[in-house]
Amino acid sequence: MSKKVFHKNALRLIKSTKGRFFSLSAIVSIGVAFFIGVSASAPMMAASVDSYDDSYDLKDFTIYSNYGFQEDDIEALKKVDSVHTVEPAYFVDEIATDEKGTKLVRIHSYDSTHTINRFKLVEGRMPENDHEVIAERNGNIKSGFEVGDTVKLSLPDGSRSGVLPVQEVTVVGVIDTPLYLNMSKETSTLDNLPINSYLYIPSTAFDSSNYLEVNILTDDGKGLSSFSDSYETYIANVKKKIEELAKTQEKVTALKIKEDAMHEYNDGMQKYIDGTKQYQGTLDAYQKEIADAQQKLSDSRASVSAGEVEIANAKENLNNAQSTLNTEKVNRQTEIDNQQAILNQNRATLQSSQQSLNTQKTSLERNEQDLTTALAALPDAITLYQTEIQFRQGIAHYGISPSTSLSLLIMFRSDLRQLCDAMFPEGYAGKTIGDLQTALDNRLQQIDQNFSLTASTKEDRLVELQNLQAQYTTNLATIQNALTVIIPASQQQITDGLAAVNQGQQQLDQGQATLNQKIADGQATIDAGWQEIFANENKLADARVQIADGEAQLNTAITEGTKKLNDALEELNLSKAKLADAKKKIDDLAEGKWTILDRKSHYASVTFKNTIHQMEAISRVFPVFFILVAALVCLTTMTRLVEEQRNEIGTLRALGYTRWQCTSKYLFYAISATLIGIVVGSILGLSSFPLIIYHAWRMMYILPSIRFVVPLGLIGFTAMLFIFAMG
Repeated sequence: MSKKVFHKNALRLIKSTKGRFFSLSAIVSIGVAFFIGVSASAPMMAASVDSYDDSYDLKDFTIYSNYGFQEDDIEALKKVDSVHTVEPAYFVDEIATDEKGTKLVRIHSYDSTHTINRFKLVEGRMPENDHEVIAERNGNIKSGFEVGDTVKLSLPDGSRSGVLPVQEVTVVGVIDTPLYLNMSKETSTLDNLPINSYLYIPSTAFDSSNYLEVNILTDDGKGLSSFSDSYETYIANVKKKIEELAKTQEKVTALKIKEDAMHEYNDGMQKYIDGTKQYQGTLDAYQKEIADAQQKLSDSRASVSAGEVEIANAKENLNNAQSTLNTEKVNRQTEIDNQQAILNQNRATLQSSQQSLNTQKTSLERNEQDLTTALAALPDAITLYQTEIQFRQGIAHYGISPSTSLSLLIMFRSDLRQLCDAMFPEGYAGKTIGDLQTALDNRLQQIDQNFSLTASTKEDRLVELQNLQAQYTTNLATIQNALTVIIPASQQQITDGLAAVNQGQQQLDQGQATLNQKIADGQATIDAGWQEIFANENKLADARVQIADGEAQLNTAITEGTKKLNDALEELNLSKAKLADAKKKIDDLAEGKWTILDRKSHYASVTFKNTIHQMEAISRVFPVFFILVAALVCLTTMTRLVEEQRNEIGTLRALGYTRWQCTSKYLFYAISATLIGIVVGSILGLSSFPLIIYHAWRMMYILPSIRFVVPLGLIGFTAMLFIFAMG
């Protein structure tokens, strides 16, 4: 059969049975998808985590020591063959308390220059001081922290760790790290309690003279899968080299620790000897100080007693002086008061005389003024009366009518012009003799009132005025004589009397001032004496208080001194006991011991490796069932197809085709369906089952992104299995 005919015949068979053909492909796809997908999950999980570990340089070894590590140990480890990087670090397990509760955390040191056990910053920033940390990211199924949380750190009993003095920190960032893949973590150093979470704090926050752990990366560890046997073999060989170094370094470290401890013991013993000498010196000085203080208090008591006697005598002297001064003050003051009474009486008499004299003088001066005024007005009044009498007599004599004009009258009697001007200052035009007569009567009536004239006729009143003028002149002379002679003489007598009284008052005031000064001086002297007594009494009171304070202080000093001495003696005895205990501990000091842990002791690596083994075990059982069922179904289907094609096969054989030529058509049919199923099943299986399984394991692990691996050998094995089954 030619190839062209063969292919046409095979394709015709596929076309005529395309339902069966694609059913075979689908069955193969399902079986292959289950088998390839589940079987490839474990290698993909291993490859993903191994790549994750290598990306962040997860340690190959961690070494612990019962004495810690020093720089000599670090340098020695760096020289071990196959060791690539050695980094010392610190850690401590503590209780972390925040607003959400309490967790047991492992606190690692963070150093930006270190490369081993690096981590991925998920949120926030790196720490910038000793009170800032980065922490495990919080989640629904893991116990971590959030950025901004304030965390208080302490040991379970509430005390502070000697390794990490920091008491409170703030979370400034959250991370993921291959060092902690598990949601659950290993046990802590605190009574084997499980660790809930972890923190990273700058290494400068730790206070330790020795490093607490050493992390190591090997030269070729990253080139091998950490879940492979070759990696374990390689790591085992490197571990033997480190163990050989440990045998030497353990002894060196233990010897150095013992030498340092012995040096500290010798220093402590010397301090104990010095303390014993200092205690004896302090005891001697204390006893002397107490004796001196007691003698000083005794002297102070004697001084106070003597001072009390002196003050009592001084008080008696001052009381006597006060009595004498008071008696003298009363006697002298009585004498001065009597003299003052006499002076006051004389002054009152003179002042009364002065007042009477002043009254008389005032009255005389007023009378003088009145008389002078009256005498000045009398001549005009007399003249006016005389003029009026003459005018009236002339009018009557000549029979002049009262209605005659004054202007006409003046023409004949020019001597009346002055009278008219006086009576009518505003002018007399239109005035009559009657008007002038009326004006004269009014003026005379006013004069009568002013001088109290009582005569009935004007002629008599004129005489009365003339008599008043003579009388006023006589009275004025009498008054002026009194004012110029009698009053001055009386005033001189009063003035002389007041001068004598004032002089007596001055003498009396001087005597009073002298007495007051004498009394004041005496009282000042007495007061000064009392002030001195009061001051001395205050001094004595202060001295008594000081003595009481001194006694109290002495008693306190005795009590405290005795206690301090007893405490010092007890401390010396305790130091002696501690030194003996320290010497015993030095003698019993254990040998140094390094604990070398590879990834087989790393909790995250071990648990994840067990998970991979579980997945490998599942892939060896569960998917095989599916692929065997699929192969059996395919075998049955192909057998039935061949049975259905027996007539055609017989025809072909009759036409001269060989058995192989007839068989190859069905092999091509089966292989084509198998290859299509394998390709489709591999794609479906690799793109679905590993992702589903990997995501499911995220319930227990903090995993990186999956790394796809195409298992070509597994795919080839599956293809051979199906081809064999259907062939």
